[in-house]
Amino acid sequence: MASATIISTLHLSDRPSLKPETIIHAHAIEDEYQKWRPRFHVMPIKGWMNDPCAPGYDKQRGLYVLSFQWNPKAAVWGNMSWGSATSKDLVTWTISDTPSMIPDTQDPCGVFTGSLIPDSTDVFYTSAHQLPISYHLPYTHGMEKLHHASSSDSGKTWRKNGTVLAGPPEGLDVTGWRDPFVGPWAEMDRARGVQSGSSWYGMLSGGIRHTTPTVFLYSVQPDDPTNWTYLSCLTDVGLHFEPSRWTGDYGVHWEVASVVTLRDQHQKSRDIIILGAQGLVEDDIADEVPLSTNNTSMWLTGKVQPDATMIWQHGGALDHGCCYAANGFHDPVTKQFILYGWIFEEDLPQTLVDEQEWSGCLSIPRVLSLRSYQNVTALHSNIEDITCFERTPSEELTGFDVSVLTITPDPRLKQLRRGRLPMKFTKPHAQLECRLTFNVQDSAVGFELQHSATEKTTVTFDPQTETMTVDRSLSSYKSGVVKTSKSAPHTLFRYSDGRIEHLEFVVYYDTSVVEIFANDRTVLTTRVYPESGACIAVEPCSSTKPTHCEIWTLGSATTWYQSAT
Repeated sequence: MASATIISTLHLSDRPSLKPETIIHAHAIEDEYQKWRPRFHVMPIKGWMNDPCAPGYDKQRGLYVLSFQWNPKAAVWGNMSWGSATSKDLVTWTISDTPSMIPDTQDPCGVFTGSLIPDSTDVFYTSAHQLPISYHLPYTHGMEKLHHASSSDSGKTWRKNGTVLAGPPEGLDVTGWRDPFVGPWAEMDRARGVQSGSSWYGMLSGGIRHTTPTVFLYSVQPDDPTNWTYLSCLTDVGLHFEPSRWTGDYGVHWEVASVVTLRDQHQKSRDIIILGAQGLVEDDIADEVPLSTNNTSMWLTGKVQPDATMIWQHGGALDHGCCYAANGFHDPVTKQFILYGWIFEEDLPQTLVDEQEWSGCLSIPRVLSLRSYQNVTALHSNIEDITCFERTPSEELTGFDVSVLTITPDPRLKQLRRGRLPMKFTKPHAQLECRLTFNVQDSAVGFELQHSATEKTTVTFDPQTETMTVDRSLSSYKSGVVKTSKSAPHTLFRYSDGRIEHLEFVVYYDTSVVEIFANDRTVLTTRVYPESGACIAVEPCSSTKPTHCEIWTLGSATTWYQSAT
């Protein structure tokens, strides 16, 4: 590329020319394009976006790469292409204003989700050959194909290399077969009795109709990654498997499945299957309800078997809100596993979505890890009933040793900090990081994001019901905006000496996006659409004040470029 024009977020009337001098600050404009547009979340310049694709790190260029599903032509699903973004630090991103892959004769109905091949800049992706595709519609063999593509410029463009697999295994009545992942899996090598590292494992997500959601597992040759051999349906949990409210419903169909091996602070390892569960409601209303009602990002872990299957042991939700299709990678710089998800624009009526000309964004980068706690119990629930925890009786016999999956904002996001704020601001701020700690006894505690004198979003934790709730009823007075409350099960640990774990909130607010992390293990993402697109204060919503509070105003983190013509 000979030259490029770098721009920040821009005014509607100037978008076609993409002039670099057109720079508009977050809360200084009422233009519909700008009004609720996030500033530090990855998203395309316009149009519809959904799943993150092929996140990773280009070692040769020292760049993080991140692609995403994108319709550059309209703010609705369709014309599925890939967009691309690169970053030197995983915080500030350069996002192309032109697609990196588009539908063509090889992919006539769309370029769907994919992932990087280990130790390369090549990808596998799903090539759509017939529409519509849905778990509750009949499936035609060949409507989804596994394709391979290569890039020599950190994902800005791709060379398509054709078909690897033309469809799912014969003889299976599948609900879908898409979203490829490939990588090593040491425990599966051991269970199958094959030499360590002699095989990679490919995953395609879907389900067996009227039977179970599942992952179609393949053996992949590391020296020839286009050589896939079918092994098994990895899991058979059954339809609507819901061990408890602490885990949630695994639905009838899965998407975007992958596997990662994580270790806790004592080097105890577990294999975590990351997946998107679909089909949480009846088929006849599946296309009518909000996306987050029928789609949830989830995880599970279990016992790997010699026949290349896995028996479920425990699991739960990666996010209890509107963040879905999680896709991640091992960061060679930090040695951590980084996860992104797609944040829906589900709460705006389509007329308002059309006016702003964009729909959806990606989440902030999240770090996935394991953490162990010794000799603890839960606030009120029997900890043996909390099926998202791995728990064993403690040697002290008064509590349990518990292992939990932790999900935290990537600490590099602190680079966005521009200044510390008091709880009441002197002017509105549209990008915030908030950290609040509470001592919890018997009563509910929480805080308000005050958007104006009449608009607010309230976050509470009720220790009696062990529930975190986001009350959005007063978050906007715009007609047609969905403002239903969102909730998630959450508990605190009781230690053997009688102390109760502090309640710790970390919140990232970005104009219309709210990502809430509670005690590093419960996440709830939601959207709010206040008229100001900002906050004027962060205040406690009960008589219990936080014992610690940090509020930071944050800067923007995205730029776009356009090739010179």
